[in-house]
Amino acid sequence: MRPRAGKSSQPPVFRSAPQTDPVVPPPHSNLLQVPSPTPAHLLQETFLRARDFHSGMILREKLAKKICGSNRSTMCPPSPKPERMTDEFTSAHGPRTYQRIFAVLVLLEKSLRIRRFIKEKVTDRDLPLTLRLSDEKMFRRTDKRQSNPLACFKGWSLPAKKRFEQVQWGVKAPYFCQGSDDRPVLRFSFDSKVILPFTFREMVGEGAHGVVFKVCIHEGHHGFGGHTRPFALKILKDRDAKALTRESMVPKLLSREPHPNILPLLATLEQRGKYSLLFESAETSLAKYWDQTPLPAAGHQTTLWLARECAGLARGLTRIHGPHMVAIGVLAHLDSFKDKLEPGEHHRVRAEKPSEPSSYSVYIAPRHGDLKAENLLLFPSTTGADGASRDPSQDYTIKISDFGLSGFDPIENPKGRITGSYAPPESETHPVIYGNLCDVWSLGCLYLEFIVWYFGGKELLETFIKLRNQEPTCRFFETYPLDQAVSDVHTRHFAQVKGCVLKFIRTLRNHERCTRYFSDFLDLIEGSMLVIDDGHLPHDPKDKGHHGPPIEGQERIRQNCRKVASRLDEMYTTCLKDEDYAFKSLNPNTTE
Repeated sequence: MRPRAGKSSQPPVFRSAPQTDPVVPPPHSNLLQVPSPTPAHLLQETFLRARDFHSGMILREKLAKKICGSNRSTMCPPSPKPERMTDEFTSAHGPRTYQRIFAVLVLLEKSLRIRRFIKEKVTDRDLPLTLRLSDEKMFRRTDKRQSNPLACFKGWSLPAKKRFEQVQWGVKAPYFCQGSDDRPVLRFSFDSKVILPFTFREMVGEGAHGVVFKVCIHEGHHGFGGHTRPFALKILKDRDAKALTRESMVPKLLSREPHPNILPLLATLEQRGKYSLLFESAETSLAKYWDQTPLPAAGHQTTLWLARECAGLARGLTRIHGPHMVAIGVLAHLDSFKDKLEPGEHHRVRAEKPSEPSSYSVYIAPRHGDLKAENLLLFPSTTGADGASRDPSQDYTIKISDFGLSGFDPIENPKGRITGSYAPPESETHPVIYGNLCDVWSLGCLYLEFIVWYFGGKELLETFIKLRNQEPTCRFFETYPLDQAVSDVHTRHFAQVKGCVLKFIRTLRNHERCTRYFSDFLDLIEGSMLVIDDGHLPHDPKDKGHHGPPIEGQERIRQNCRKVASRLDEMYTTCLKDEDYAFKSLNPNTTE
């Protein structure tokens, strides 16, 4: 009678701590399926950390080298090329190891069976192994035809094979990292059974296009440059792959040259038919910060922070607007995009097959399309203007986020498609929106509310919003029908900045906290940003100065973001050099 493996007369090679119930990861433990918060100590039991494979195990040196593949640990994350990145923590092109297989056998109390796996050369690369229930055979994942059953499972019962198939996912938690310089954002596609290495998860928000979770990734399972803060995972509601392309295309373009005022996209994920995007997690949004700060402290440093971040946001938006060169093949999600290209608009780039559509590229100028305080996120700043301790309000960097409505193709029938109080007037007056000057209007609205908050805090900001709400909408403009004498085939209505908005700007100019910097800032907002004419709208003979005072040397049309950013940079530089410019009040006898 054949002796059982556990009854061998030879001393056992391996010893493991006695287990009454081996740890078996629950099959449903993945973030994309379960949205409820889970304590960290429970989530940590669903996957094995890299260092767990070595602790508590007594190995003979010769066999240990075969299991580990070398004298040193090979569990360190690889640095594969993006095109070879898989959902495995172990590179498919790295050294042959048996560490994960050995860990599974230890959990199943079958550690002696490791010799059979080594003899048959069933390595960590072959995981996950698959079970064919019809004849109870086990196969490598690469054996697509399942023609070579594994002999190392000979003598295993069907329940034991099922447990192996289930437990193996606990040692295959993926490793997240960035790609190469030309492709920094990687797309990870996971099997439905893959257990993601999240030690904490909590839903923190929900929008029209997705649900946002705050997650913690185990430090041994990501390579995002010493990142210690939690991450944000946005799970898209739309399960169409085109939704992921639309949402991630602009962030991917920007990731090649990161900007300090744009939230970088770290990776995209796909599992169980759901698509998600991985970002850094912010401390709060600008909207919440305004609500939580009744009245900001007045002072030179506070003004410097506001001036620095407003200039940075304009530079970030300029970076978004581009232009960027993109292969036409990337734009496949846009219906009939190539038919809209005029001769000379595309540019040849090097390709093996010039006849392929992807061998052509086009310059695009994206828009953000959804600028608002809720989409501006605050992150603790790593540097200060003077290096000294400052008020907490200067310790944040503001970053632009949420590219769910970003794009570069014309917006047809924009009425109702662009919502919110920062919507531009052309969304109501024009059948098609071209270009990205709509973002400049939205940024001007946001800047104005930023100044209102700095002057009077939450209370004054609420007063400003209530004044706008007394009219039909909370937007910064109003529309009225054009006279019949003004004929234009493109529009039937004309827009103008609301009178209450212009009156409130005059009130701000007389406020105690108004300095030369804020006076220049209000001139820029009123004269170059909150301007109805974006160059594509008809002129109304009745127009009598509702655009605001133009800045000297500029036409009375809405300026592009590059010019706005240049002007704000000049003003910020002046603030650094001249404290009176930034802080000395123009109305010292006015009470707040």
